[in-house]
Amino acid sequence: PFSGRLILFLTPIFILFAAEAVEATFARITEVSRVAGVALLLLVCAPPIERIVFMRPVYHLQPADRMLEWLSAHRQPGDRIYAWYRTVPNVDWYGPRYGLGPSDYTRGGCWISEPRRYLSELDRLRGVRRAWLIVSFVDSRSVRMIADYANAIGVRKERMTTRTRIELMPAFELWLYDFSDSARFSRVSADRFPVVVPPPSIGAALDCSTGPYSRPRQRNE
Repeated sequence: PFSGRLILFLTPIFILFAAEAVEATFARITEVSRVAGVALLLLVCAPPIERIVFMRPVYHLQPADRMLEWLSAHRQPGDRIYAWYRTVPNVDWYGPRYGLGPSDYTRGGCWISEPRRYLSELDRLRGVRRAWLIVSFVDSRSVRMIADYANAIGVRKERMTTRTRIELMPAFELWLYDFSDSARFSRVSADRFPVVVPPPSIGAALDCSTGPYSRPRQRNE
């Protein structure tokens, strides 16, 4: 619930409770040994101090602007660009700053319960010599499947990754592919490629029907 921000508003209350608990424990321990009390404080305060020292702000959680700046410097006339659905809001927002208008890239759709649709979107790039794929959450099942299919029908020529200072936040990746080898992509198709269909879930349904990833906003029909 906290990672999804559902009950994030409770965090300040828990911090106050934790601070009160530490103070009460410190007072009880120092009655017996002041050294033990100081050791307790150091033990409790060490983790946040370490993060402050080694992870100083500004925090670039998902540096989409740096990724798009790099793309604008390396793309060539005629390049095709595909944005995976979780990256579309970032590309929509930052893209115009780097000369990337709405007509310059293809918006991927949200197909959590229909993963084969992701592969069908990549099929539109068959025959393209230079195609950029913008992805995030590279360890997720969907992105791994997209990478496997892209490697099956094309050849990756370049890869760029934006680094974050928050290890739990996903970075963006740019992949440049050559999908022009007809002999290569004729051996595999989206309808025959092995995929794993996740079980139905309310979260998946909401992710694809509401908010920034909703299907009506993402479809290219």
